[in-house]
Amino acid sequence: MKVNTVLFRLFIFGLSLAAGLSLLVAIDFDIERILPLIRETRPIYFILMMSVLPLVGFPIAVFYLFAGSAYVWWHAWAFCTLALAINISISYPIARYLLASPISALLSKYDRSLPELTKRNQFRVTFLVRSIPGVPYFIQNYMLAVLGVDFVPYFVISLSIQSIFAAGMAAVPHLVEETGWLPVAMVAGIMGLLLLLRRIFGAK
Repeated sequence: MKVNTVLFRLFIFGLSLAAGLSLLVAIDFDIERILPLIRETRPIYFILMMSVLPLVGFPIAVFYLFAGSAYVWWHAWAFCTLALAINISISYPIARYLLASPISALLSKYDRSLPELTKRNQFRVTFLVRSIPGVPYFIQNYMLAVLGVDFVPYFVISLSIQSIFAAGMAAVPHLVEETGWLPVAMVAGIMGLLLLLRRIFGAK
């Protein structure tokens, strides 16, 4: 990849991060003012929304952060894990029995077909799709089921990895409340930059 392209992507990344932080400063954002409102959300409503809304593409990370703001950390992690289990279980039959056939029919018109995964490759593909950032969560759910991954590896690997992500992201609001935005923003910026560099220099 050309150096100019790398520098341009780094510039856009830095500009986006700076714009976001500037906006928070400009509006005098104070998380302590909204935490009492967030914490009034009943867990059953949160679990219900997190189980259903990602089915239509709602970002899963929003729920992780919301849970961390609304509940103590281990409650947030438990609620997220339960909602993930429900959502993953619902997503599988939707993709396997409603989406797979139309997609296969569409591919057949262009002399293409879905790849057949061996048992061993099912674990590999599921782990890679779930652990590498970039693919939206709801697309991961549907894509793995459409590819024919069996339910057991699909459920176990998906829930395990997403539960770890949930635990980490649910801790962010607690860190913000204790240390302020700057340390968290710095860590997030460094992690984002590393992921961007990996993607840039890892591309062929």
